[in-house]
Amino acid sequence: MKYRPLGKTGMNVAEVSFGAWAIGGSWGEVDDEAVDGRAP
Repeated sequence: MKYRPLGKTGMNVAEVSFGAWAIGGSWGEVDDEAVDGRAP
């Protein structure tokens, strides 16, 4: 797996990630229609 620096944080993160951070209920209201079809 390849890693890259995350901005100026000093952290290295994987180049490939799932990217569903905003589809969690703890971040506010989730509208099923708004996220429908966003993930394969």
